Amino acid sequence: MAAPEGVDAVELKRVLRRARSYRFQGQELLRLMANSSTRICPPPEQREALIEQSHRRLGHFGMRRTAGLIKLSYWWSGMHADVSSVVSRCKLCDRANTTGNVRPEELQPLPIKGPMYRWGVDLCGPFPETARGDRYVMVAIEHFSKHIELIPLPDKTAKSTAQAFLSNVLARFSAPAEVLTDRGAEWQGEFAALLEQCAIDHRETSAEHPQTDGAAERIVQVVKRGLRKYCAQEGRAQAWDEFLPWMALGYRCSPQASTRMTPYFLLYGVDPVVPPAVRERFAEPLDPTNEQEFKRFLQAEEARQGR
Repeated sequence: MAAPEGVDAVELKRVLRRARSYRFQGQELLRLMANSSTRICPPPEQREALIEQSHRRLGHFGMRRTAGLIKLSYWWSGMHADVSSVVSRCKLCDRANTTGNVRPEELQPLPIKGPMYRWGVDLCGPFPETARGDRYVMVAIEHFSKHIELIPLPDKTAKSTAQAFLSNVLARFSAPAEVLTDRGAEWQGEFAALLEQCAIDHRETSAEHPQTDGAAERIVQVVKRGLRKYCAQEGRAQAWDEFLPWMALGYRCSPQASTRMTPYFLLYGVDPVVPPAVRERFAEPLDPTNEQEFKRFLQAEEARQGR
């Protein structure tokens, strides 16, 4: 290939070599990654809005976790610097992160023997009562993948925690070998009876080392900070429970510092798709020459528009 006017052969060779890492899909530029997957390269004018959307909607996480969320579906040179710039300007994060910072206790971690072997559970609250009557959040974390469940509760009785654990952990992920809790009354009674009925070892933190389940306690702090930011952002302190699914989604889809993988990938074996990338990841071009496909498309459009 002859070099265009004003471009020498060395520069042309460099450009062609770099071009092998990109391709177009319609009007979108895609980056080909080393693992054969592709990432969308958004135009420069869209990048800040993309970062803000991911940061605000998926938990108001810090720079590392926000960048991890975006990297699942997007790529551009200088992404980390752009994310750092946007996150550092978030006034809600600035206010919330300077409130309630506590020096962490020295942890006494327990060995992790495999996926779904151990769950840690904890409670945080009370918070202002919501329209649904919720005042507490039950936090459950699977110790191997770091997958979390955030379950709003109306109270902290053992009956409520037992039902929440049955519905959100046992019924969905099967029985673990161990469940780790503190010695609170909410983990006795019906909760302890449920674990015994399912032959699950109930391990309780000792008075000497109450910080043994550092994983659950860290999520409690994440929830508290996230809810402060959400309530300040939306001005709806009585609707904090509506934000919990978004916070859980953001955490599950962001790489963990300890594993460098997302909880979602470790649990399901595939990369997650974060909301800003859903349309791009799953959109398929319509082939107007395929008569049946085109008719289905027209019928769907007519139904959507109520014709």
